[in-house]
Amino acid sequence: MKFKNSLFAVLMILSQIPALGQIGIGTSNPEGLLDISMTQGFVYPRVPLVNTSTATITTPDGNPPVTGTMVYNTKISGTDATAVYPGLYQWDGTHWVAQFDKKDNKIYIQNRTLSTGHSVGPQGVSFDRKTFVPQYYGTYKIKVSLHFGAGKMDLNTSSEPDDQHANFGAQGGDFVFNFNAQNHTVSMKSFSGNNNDTTLNGGTLKEYSNAYNQAQFTILETDLIPGESYDVGLTFEQLIANGFISDGALGTEGSGHVDMNGDLGCVIEISYINE
Repeated sequence: MKFKNSLFAVLMILSQIPALGQIGIGTSNPEGLLDISMTQGFVYPRVPLVNTSTATITTPDGNPPVTGTMVYNTKISGTDATAVYPGLYQWDGTHWVAQFDKKDNKIYIQNRTLSTGHSVGPQGVSFDRKTFVPQYYGTYKIKVSLHFGAGKMDLNTSSEPDDQHANFGAQGGDFVFNFNAQNHTVSMKSFSGNNNDTTLNGGTLKEYSNAYNQAQFTILETDLIPGESYDVGLTFEQLIANGFISDGALGTEGSGHVDMNGDLGCVIEISYINE
């Protein structure tokens, strides 16, 4: 008789659970269907996923996970765009969908002034780092901001006159961006000039050099492999510039500048854009 009464009591308690509809963990007064009031945090089921297209886990009856199943992946796995990384994933019925943003962005800033000159070959532009190591499989975009400012024009008042006496001219050359042993060339020019209005307006000689000329280019979009080191480099080769002091030779006032009066230089930005 005691066994029957105990069984009846248990059945009565269980029958009330759906009616109550609330479960409290760490609290006797749940304020929702599930109320967890603890300071240790909530730990998702930890699973070593294979890739985003492989279910890996099953339900207790052996079927694929139901849509909405959440797990915490514990490792990096995969060798292509379906690779997975440590973090939360949700099953959408056919794939695991990451519940975190895949952000990977590096900016390389020129850290040294560079004076250029013709006939000296490619000159390296110095940056604060020389390699890039991606975090994810997928496509990365590479943008390069380039600056070149021309030197001074030749005047009869110059310290190194060549008797060219030009008032306006262009000086330029070729930037070569190197990434993963592949070269990408961008040509750029900058203009300099002078104006002497003493005859007309009683003014003074004005010279214009290292004028602002900066442009931004998306050099390429390329698929990269996480963990691999990719070399990054930039050079500039100045061409001869008639009309400039010493034709733009290095070490003279006619030489060019790969910076804006020491303030504005070249920048390389590498960003992860998709899977």
